[in-house]
Amino acid sequence: MGKPPVELPGSGGALCTRVACHPTQDVVAAGFADGSVLMIDIETRRVLPVSLNQGGAITALAYSPDGCMLGFGTEEGLIGAVTLASE
Repeated sequence: MGKPPVELPGSGGALCTRVACHPTQDVVAAGFADGSVLMIDIETRRVLPVSLNQGGAITALAYSPDGCMLGFGTEEGLIGAVTLASE
């Protein structure tokens, strides 16, 4: 909030279907129609692949309230949860 819009890297032309903002860091998670999930540092534009081309379009994507976990789900029923290191 209160920052100008930016365009971030994507998943090889796949449509972005979900976005989740980290609760304390300038990091977003993006889910795509090809099943990919990426975490992207807004300032540096560094990309961390979380899941690549798995199980249909991402339909659910969220960080835990403390930012220590990222969960996602696909339209085909695949779910995933990633534990993130806390600082």
